[in-house]
Amino acid sequence: MIVKFFCKNYHLYFVVLILFLNLNQINSQTITQELTKMELHAIEAKILEECRIKFSISKSVMDRFLNSNSTIPTSQQFKCMLGCFASSMGFVSQQKVNWDMIKLEQSIYHEEKDDKERALQAVDNCKRIVTEGVDSCEISYQLGRCLQEEYRKGCIGGCNR
Repeated sequence: MIVKFFCKNYHLYFVVLILFLNLNQINSQTITQELTKMELHAIEAKILEECRIKFSISKSVMDRFLNSNSTIPTSQQFKCMLGCFASSMGFVSQQKVNWDMIKLEQSIYHEEKDDKERALQAVDNCKRIVTEGVDSCEISYQLGRCLQEEYRKGCIGGCNR
């Protein structure tokens, strides 16, 4: 989910895909195993941008979040932007995490067997850490932070050490 946004080519993928996909007709109900990594990335980028605007998160804050190894901002506004994203993607609903949807998303993103196994293990580790029953802003923040930490520990998708 959120971890994928640390990709340095985020803007390039988004610009290219926006030209080829009619993103207005895509929603979380269309996330299936048949989606390509690029299609899923385009869906997530579109929803993230909509949530960024809705919660008045500046582009500079978003760029730092997406393109660096910095920690996730802790403001309530940013947490709720993450909640908007996670809810729109179907990752969080009614104060619960849809772990199957997150695993599906991770399996689409990680084509290499070792990365896929480590990513799915990261999701399992976060399942034990994330507190459900709190508001979607806090759940989404905890989820994003946990996945970010697990990705760094597991060197998933490459390390920037």
